[in-house]
Amino acid sequence: MTPYAEYDFLACYSWGLLPNVVWAEARGEPYEGKVAVAEVVLERIRDQRWGNDVASVVLQPWQFSCFNQQDPNAALRPRPSDKKGYAVFKECCRAAADAVNGSTLTGRANHYVNLKVARPVWYDPEKVTAVIGAHTFLRL
Repeated sequence: MTPYAEYDFLACYSWGLLPNVVWAEARGEPYEGKVAVAEVVLERIRDQRWGNDVASVVLQPWQFSCFNQQDPNAALRPRPSDKKGYAVFKECCRAAADAVNGSTLTGRANHYVNLKVARPVWYDPEKVTAVIGAHTFLRL
């Protein structure tokens, strides 16, 4: 058996962040919306402007609000003892897996926004690739 190295555990940590992002950003969305959020993270990895793994993409300041220090979602992550919350988290894991396995719901979007919450300066209606649930997806 090949011994494990530090990189193996860092890779596991990085990939483990994907369903956490889906949960924090899209847990109330339909299943397709959960998959779509994961697709955006993966598209950013392909683009290289944001990083080359999940952690380097999602942990950049101000890119995914669920990792901003003041975001209330951080304290809400479900525990296995929370049966309902954990069931939603398991669905987020499945959505992340579907995105990794090649789903194509967003037209290669690399951004999304809930326009009922904010209309950021980078929002361009001509760059919209999909609207799924409460999120509008864009390729910028």
